[in-house]
Amino acid sequence: MFNKKIIFVSAILTVLMTGCAENTRYGAFDGSPTYIECDASYGGTGAVNSAPSESPLFDEDLFHELTTVNREQMSGIPANTSYADVLEKLGNTQAYGQSYYRQYLTDDGRIIQLYFDSEDELCPYSGEELYDRAQSLKYGGEEPKGMVYGILGRGGFFTHYDTYDGKYTDKITGDYLTTIDAEIIFEDDSPASEDDLRQDSRVFVQSDYSLYSYPEQRHCTKIVILK
Repeated sequence: MFNKKIIFVSAILTVLMTGCAENTRYGAFDGSPTYIECDASYGGTGAVNSAPSESPLFDEDLFHELTTVNREQMSGIPANTSYADVLEKLGNTQAYGQSYYRQYLTDDGRIIQLYFDSEDELCPYSGEELYDRAQSLKYGGEEPKGMVYGILGRGGFFTHYDTYDGKYTDKITGDYLTTIDAEIIFEDDSPASEDDLRQDSRVFVQSDYSLYSYPEQRHCTKIVILK
């Protein structure tokens, strides 16, 4: 009986010490990244934690589905409206676990990204301006092999269509880009840097693996910034 207790305690300690290694899966790169699974609730490598929100308005829709809006809805929002009022007008939408970030999809397949530091902050654009500034989530030409097209957000966030076995799905997703050792260039092959990775830029991204966290973290080998 005593030996059984020792074996049981040892097994528990092994699980705790192993951590994310118990949830790791590796595979070959085929144009979509290999995924390294890491349980974010455990707090191991790859966990991304959003800053706590101070308002129930922001807490209630952190994991809401993406909401579609049209020009008529946006036209009723004047410039310098608080972000709290903008969100109340447009309704709950996707936030990817970030307290002060929201995404809306336009009725013609473009993405509106709202970044702010406080719910009382004023949006400098009118609703119609936000609608017109939205970037398309579909690339009009042929994408380079092994690269994913998408739109940059603040802080290295990347919005794009999901891939599965190298093929696109209808799901819009997002992750953080790890760019510390990535080759970054412009579309004309001229050199670029991380400073050129700006919000709402259209880019091609090549990566070799991603960490399973929320949002995921995509390790980049190359980024092409489009004009």
